[in-house]
Amino acid sequence: MNFLDRDNISLENVNISILGAGRSGYAAAELIDTLGGNPFISEFKSKTDVDLAKFNHELGGHSLNVLDCDLMVISPGISDKIDIVKQAKLNDIPIVSEIELASWFTNSPILAITGSNGKTTTTMLLYQMCIEAGLNSEIVGNIGIPFSHKVNNEIKGKINPEVYVMEVSSFQLEHIIHFSPKVSSIINLQPDHLDRYDNFQNYINAKINITKNIKESDFFIYNSDDEVLNKFFKNSSKNYIPFSLNMESRAPFNSNDTKVYYYENNIEIPLYYFDESKLVGSHNIQNILSAAIMAHSFKIPISSISKAILDFEPIPHRIEFSGNINGTAYYNDSKATNLDSVKVALNSFDRLIILILGGKNKGEIYFNNLVELNNEKVKKVICYGESGEYIFNQLDKINSKEYFKDFSTAVKMAIKSSNEGDIVLLSPGCTSFDQFSNFEERGNMFKKIINDYLN
Repeated sequence: MNFLDRDNISLENVNISILGAGRSGYAAAELIDTLGGNPFISEFKSKTDVDLAKFNHELGGHSLNVLDCDLMVISPGISDKIDIVKQAKLNDIPIVSEIELASWFTNSPILAITGSNGKTTTTMLLYQMCIEAGLNSEIVGNIGIPFSHKVNNEIKGKINPEVYVMEVSSFQLEHIIHFSPKVSSIINLQPDHLDRYDNFQNYINAKINITKNIKESDFFIYNSDDEVLNKFFKNSSKNYIPFSLNMESRAPFNSNDTKVYYYENNIEIPLYYFDESKLVGSHNIQNILSAAIMAHSFKIPISSISKAILDFEPIPHRIEFSGNINGTAYYNDSKATNLDSVKVALNSFDRLIILILGGKNKGEIYFNNLVELNNEKVKKVICYGESGEYIFNQLDKINSKEYFKDFSTAVKMAIKSSNEGDIVLLSPGCTSFDQFSNFEERGNMFKKIINDYLN
C-alpha cells in the first residue's frame, strides 16, 4: 500500500497495528474499522480504561504480532525509542501519528496550534472565534478529543464541520506525512519533555514539523519575541506572519500599554482593552495575538474576534483563582508542568507568594536557575512528590522551604504558612503522574482541599 499518495489512500482490508489503547488509539481503531481496515491494538499495560472487546488486541506488552501489518499508528505517549518501534522501522513499516491518519479522510480545513505553553487557552479562544463567526466548528487534538473520533463521525454523517480547530503536541507531530493545516501557529518554544527527547533541538524539530507541508495559500503564525522561533522564521515568506508584544509591521494586530489594536484607513482602532478581558498577563496577550491573527488569516470578521476575546472565560487549572481564605488568595496552576510555565505564573502576581512545586520530573530540570524563584516576592517554597526532595535540595538560594512526600500534606502546610495578603500558588513545574492520573486530577484535589477549608 502506497501511503505517499494522499488522494488515493484506502484502508480497505489493510492490516494496521495501533500502539497504545488510550483515547487516541481507540479512536484510531474505530476510524480504521469504519473504513474497512483491520485494526490490531497493542497496549503495554495490563489494564485499560476502554473496552477493547470489539477489536483484535493484546495487553501487557508489545509482541511481534504488532509487526504483522501494513501500517503502524503510534499513540502520542509512546516513544520511538522502544524496541517494537525500532523493529518496525527496520522492517520498513510506515509509522504515522493518529492526527496524520485522520487527516487523510477529511477535506475540512484545519487550524492547528502548538507551543510549549498556552496551547489550550489559544486553541479554546480560536475555537470561540470560529463559533462567534457562525462557523460549524469542531475542537480536537491534544485538548482531549481525538481527531480520529470526529473524522469518524464526519464520515458517518453525524457532523459536517466547516473547520477543525486543533491543539497539537510535539509527540503528535513526530510522525506526519501529509498533515497540512490551513493556518498553524507556534506560540513559543521552551525546553520541555527532555525525558522524551535527547536534547532541546530534537524537541524544536518536532514542533517545527507543523510547517512541513505548508503551501503558499496557507498561513503560519509565530511569536517573534521568542528567540528560537525568530531565528528560524525571521526571513521567511509573506505567509509566515509574526506577532509580538512589540511592534510587528507584518502583523494585522499589535499591542501597546493598554490594548490590542489594528489600523483601518490609517486610523488606530482597538480590538480590545486589556482591562476588558479576563485573560490577564503578558503571556495571555501573546495567546490572544496568536489566536486573533490565525482567525484573521482564516477570514473571520474582526467583530467576531473581538467578541470572543471579551467573552472568553479562562480555562481551568491555568492560573485559576480557587478561593480566598482569611485574606489569602489561592491559585490552581496544575497545568504548569515545566519551568517556563512556573515563570509565567510567578510573573502574574505582585504579592508575596507561597509556591508549591513538585510531582514527576520530565528529565533534568534545574529549578535553582529560575530567576523568578530567587527574589523577595517568593516568600516560601513547598516541595512535594517524587521530585520534591530533588527540587528541595536544589534550592540553595531559598531561605524558607519545606518538603513533604504527599501532595495533600504539602497543600495543607501551604495554607498554614500563609498570612493575610499572601498568594498560595500551585504551579508545580512537573507532571502529575507520581500521585495522579493527570494534571486535572491534581488541580481538582488542590481545589477540593481549599474548598474544604472554606467550608
